[in-house]
Amino acid sequence: MKYEPEKMSGNAPESKEWTEQNSPDMPMKWYKFIICFQLFAGALVSLAVGFGSIIGWKYGGEQQAATVYAEFSGLQIVDVILCFLYVALAVMSVVVRQRLAAFRKNGPWLYMILLCEYLLLAVISWVLETLITGSIRLEAGMLAGWAVQFVLICLNLVYFGKRKQLFTE
Repeated sequence: MKYEPEKMSGNAPESKEWTEQNSPDMPMKWYKFIICFQLFAGALVSLAVGFGSIIGWKYGGEQQAATVYAEFSGLQIVDVILCFLYVALAVMSVVVRQRLAAFRKNGPWLYMILLCEYLLLAVISWVLETLITGSIRLEAGMLAGWAVQFVLICLNLVYFGKRKQLFTE
């Protein structure tokens, strides 16, 4: 199936495999949100976080970062690696968006992998920071973000599982 805007309204291609559960009139608003906004915004945020980690935004600026790096030199290496990983995630966000928009068969799975990578990167960076500094810093906002990301992964698995017949290219 080629990318056709009228198909995005939920009108699925004709198929003998249609059942009541796989109705051709499934809403596609979440899908449109993902390909029109979420993945582009995620790419921009990833770039900002990546480059921000190099210039010390999370420490309050360059001077505070220099102080932190003087005490915990391993953090600077972690932040440089995080920069490259977040830039890679930004590129992957755009690639995944193109795969989803073209209704490619692997589009939904690439999207799930991307969401898992974001969650995994957040957890790994926290673990490394904890190991290097020797102090455990758990914040409610951080834990809530991880929980929301996990719930989004689960909900998207269900959402795209019900629409897998649309991604056939």
